Amino acid sequence: MLVNYLLFDSHEQALNLRSLLKDEGIRTRIAPAPSSLTRCCGVSLIVAEDDADSVRDYIESHPGLCREFEAAEQDFNPNRDRYC
Repeated sequence: MLVNYLLFDSHEQALNLRSLLKDEGIRTRIAPAPSSLTRCCGVSLIVAEDDADSVRDYIESHPGLCREFEAAEQDFNPNRDRYC
């Protein structure tokens, strides 16, 4: 499954953009950056597919808020941290 990730140079940048997008009514989730996109500080925001165009428009009209906006395969392992 493809997931939309906002990537940042610092975690402060991620928290700032999360707050700005929340004020615009756009929900995001803080998540570790996927290993395939580790060109950043390690923190990312996940954006729902329904909001991807709105977020893309917002960051294009406000340059410098994030490093990149990319889609990548979700590499979540549902069996992680299961020991039984």
